[in-house]
Amino acid sequence: MPSLKWSFPAPTSTGNTSEWKAVKAAFYSDNEDIKNATRELIDTSFRKLRSAEGACELLQNFKSIKSKGAIQKQVVSKVNDILEQFAREIDSTTEIFESNVDRPPVTKNQPPIAGAIKWARSLLARTKQTMNKLRGTEEEIIRTTEIGQNVENKFKGFARMIMNFEKKCYTNWSETINSVAMTHLKHPLFKRSAETGLVSVNFHSDLIQVIRETRYLDRMGFHIPEIALNVALQDDKYNAWLEGLNVMLDRFYAVIGQLTPIEKELMVKKLEELESCLQPGGERGEGRR
Repeated sequence: MPSLKWSFPAPTSTGNTSEWKAVKAAFYSDNEDIKNATRELIDTSFRKLRSAEGACELLQNFKSIKSKGAIQKQVVSKVNDILEQFAREIDSTTEIFESNVDRPPVTKNQPPIAGAIKWARSLLARTKQTMNKLRGTEEEIIRTTEIGQNVENKFKGFARMIMNFEKKCYTNWSETINSVAMTHLKHPLFKRSAETGLVSVNFHSDLIQVIRETRYLDRMGFHIPEIALNVALQDDKYNAWLEGLNVMLDRFYAVIGQLTPIEKELMVKKLEELESCLQPGGERGEGRR
């Protein structure tokens, strides 16, 4: 490309008309080269983008550059391309949701209900961020063009789908969680293995799940049913009881395990009395948590 630094002779000077014409022709030639290079840069930049959000940001960067004519029209024409790409992204995200809705991918440290809701929210967040950017910069095109309305309707339909899923997950959980908690709280404190005859603490894993779900859903802004909330608030107390009872049972069986058969025979009545101390919390007792 020729240098842009020219020495312009005065066009009315005697004898330099041909020189002026040459400089003017070089200027217009370079100007056209710059325009072509700019248009190619715009096309190449948009072709390399993989998301509508990135394209929207790039569009704003080009718009901030003062330009007119064909370049400005080319920049503006990219809005339709962005909307078409965003429509495809909404369709793709909808397909991901529908393919996994029955078994949402939940991270290892999350309980199933809160994890499913968080997963669904993350899908919506991806599209919502792009939609907000488009609304903020291309509101008139979205409101007045067919493709803009198509994108708007796709987004709203997907958002309703996610909100209905979230509502269903929470409603099913909240309507049953109190009865689940009360059922397990009423179970005997101890249980005896039918195979080994050994006694263990009867703290059901569903109660642990109740506590975890309650904590996560509470942080996410959901209303927590009263019984589930009370169980979660006593988590530290339950853990302390559980640890203490397990230690007690471990020591109990460790001591009995050290007795010889003859010692067990001699102490049979004492051992029975010791075992009977566990009965108030067992399946035949009346004790409750």
